[in-house]
Amino acid sequence: MGLLTGKRILVTGVLTAESMAFGIASAAAAEGADLVLTGAGRGLSLTKRTARKLPGSPPVLAFDVTDAGHPAALRSELADRWGSVDGAVHSFETFEHSWAARAPLGWDVKDSSSVAKAAVALLSDWFPMTTGEMIHVDGGYHAVGA
Repeated sequence: MGLLTGKRILVTGVLTAESMAFGIASAAAAEGADLVLTGAGRGLSLTKRTARKLPGSPPVLAFDVTDAGHPAALRSELADRWGSVDGAVHSFETFEHSWAARAPLGWDVKDSSSVAKAAVALLSDWFPMTTGEMIHVDGGYHAVGA
């Protein structure tokens, strides 16, 4: 039984298999989560193609935050599908070119596993009553005043 067995998780930001969001979705699926991904605009077709690389090929729903009707439609679709959602991940990536050189613990911008493991832990029952307001998973980059 995985850390997320029986959990229903919504993941946004999966565009390619190299994205951090894909790494998080993959790790969550490996830990037993049921997933739904979202995509918007031209990226929706990329998300659908990339979803096929994940275990179980999770469904992909249209969700564009700039469309006033989409939040209610997504909420309705998820309620019909699952009843409730146990967690949501909104993923985007920003890295400075100097990140790998300045992170004292090391950092590989092509390896999302550290971030994925932290996200899975936060989505699990191992972090009750934890908001996760600011958790740096960055090889120590921010700890040294970067």
